[in-house]
Amino acid sequence: MTGTKRIIINALASYGRSVLGIFLGLFSARWVLAALGKSDLGLFGVVGSIIICVQLLNISMSSAVARYYAFAIGEAKKLTDDRARDLLLRWFNSAVSIHFILPAILVCVGYPIGIWIVKKWLVVPDGRVDACIWVFRFSLVAAFVNMASVPYIAMYRARQLIAELTVWEVVRNVITFVGAFALLYVGGDHLIIYSAIMAFAPVLILTIQAYRARMQFDCCRVHFDMLFDIMRIKSMTAFGLCDLMTSIGCIVRDHGAAFLINKVFGPALNSAYSIANQLSSQTNALASAMNGALMPAITTTEGEGEHGKAVLLAHRSCKFCTLLVLLFAVPLCIEADEVLRLWLVNPPEYTAELCRCVLLTAVCFKIGWGYHMALLADGRIALYQMTVGLISVVTLPAMAVLVKYVGVIGVGYALAANALLLSIVRVVYGRVLLGVEVKYWLLHIVLPVAIATAAAYFVGMLPSAFMEASFCRIVVTTFLSVVALAVVSCIVVLDGRERSFLLRQFRKVCIDRLLK
Repeated sequence: MTGTKRIIINALASYGRSVLGIFLGLFSARWVLAALGKSDLGLFGVVGSIIICVQLLNISMSSAVARYYAFAIGEAKKLTDDRARDLLLRWFNSAVSIHFILPAILVCVGYPIGIWIVKKWLVVPDGRVDACIWVFRFSLVAAFVNMASVPYIAMYRARQLIAELTVWEVVRNVITFVGAFALLYVGGDHLIIYSAIMAFAPVLILTIQAYRARMQFDCCRVHFDMLFDIMRIKSMTAFGLCDLMTSIGCIVRDHGAAFLINKVFGPALNSAYSIANQLSSQTNALASAMNGALMPAITTTEGEGEHGKAVLLAHRSCKFCTLLVLLFAVPLCIEADEVLRLWLVNPPEYTAELCRCVLLTAVCFKIGWGYHMALLADGRIALYQMTVGLISVVTLPAMAVLVKYVGVIGVGYALAANALLLSIVRVVYGRVLLGVEVKYWLLHIVLPVAIATAAAYFVGMLPSAFMEASFCRIVVTTFLSVVALAVVSCIVVLDGRERSFLLRQFRKVCIDRLLK
């Protein structure tokens, strides 16, 4: 299978999963809000944020593992089969040694700290402390299994077998969907039950995936004489620690925002922030699917020594990932109030405003994300990650200042400004380390995407002038904005080669099959 065909298959599989996840998530969120209430839903979000120590290293080290796997696969194409297998086997065992010892230590240290935070620091209504402790325990178990499974799951991503991961992700989404529906009909403490469901689903799926990886890949075998390869562990850990700088900044920014809202406004507004993040994550799912398909391709290409091709993939990632976010972000920004009313009936105060800000944040974040992937593939990331982490950390005090003057919406303003600044930083470092042209980014990515966005937003606003707020208006607004975005993007965003490629694929998938 060619690299381009594999990317398309992976992207399409991920898109299908993402679309299904969007619909399941939108329906289940309504049931969860009805079963838990605004206060308990807010508590679930803020208590789950306590396990930042495990999440922090999991994000960083999983990125490191996937990067070294994919780079090794690119290098292995120049080696014999036996040497290629031995190379991957050594990287896998080094990853296993890190991902079993480290999370065990973190859980032992983090458990008492988390319990203390729940009891002494968070604003928790009377009688809900014990339930919050159970939320923390379930979250910690899920985080441990998630980190321990990284050496296995990363092998699928490195080999660009995203389609199989997609199937299991669909199964997980269905389990959580059914669990959310069941909340309406079961007794007991719904906060504890929902936390157990949200922990059980990923634990089950990750365990099955790890077992299948062991059966499917001959390099996923534990060899005790390879477990403690100091040079590889040191290299992987150094990369992970560099990425940790970014992760620390992101955790401080995102979870710090949740804690800030909890301390200043109480758990009720935490639910508004949680809903806004959920809507954004579902909107961002299509772009994340493209990232999942492109990241191993960029890294493997860099490992093969084809630097120019890797940078070209990064350019295209910035375009396509941003457009995929805009497909949902534009109509949702226009119709946020009505969507939330139909979805949640009685959404928490300020939810619509926070949703718009978080959607804008997702767009600003993706406009430079392709260069982030290319920088990770290149590997010279220490100073870059330090800069990104520092900017993200500084965002939290900026939030506190804005909250003081403009209220909870200041959190959204700070997040959007942070995302835009980070995209600029990625382009600057891409210029220094990869030879990316800043002028090219501005003239061929930012400006065309801005024109397409403005056109889609203007066209999408037209139904509001002659239609009352309703589900029908949401459908019309979505249709018009998506068509406008697609047409204008084909004209001003995509270059000739990209347009020709999309037309060929459309003709191959749709027209040729219909003629047959």
